[in-house]
Amino acid sequence: MEFNPPPLLTDFPTDFYHLLPSSQELPEVKPGRCKQTVHTKLLQFWESRNVKKGGEMMGVDMLLIDVKATLIQSSINYHRLN
Repeated sequence: MEFNPPPLLTDFPTDFYHLLPSSQELPEVKPGRCKQTVHTKLLQFWESRNVKKGGEMMGVDMLLIDVKATLIQSSINYHRLN
């Protein structure tokens, strides 16, 4: 069975990547802090809220994709947003 990516993946702009400074691809990124740049496209993001504490904001969750169609889920803690 042949895999046909959704239009979103095929429309991902790749023609400008040779102009960007060197960066890592998503599979090369390790957990923790780093100074490397990763170029991705934001597919979706949503706020994480604690319903047990009156809807208090906990952070932001995101789905990212790189030029090779690698998907990753990412989270940013609320305290790092400010």
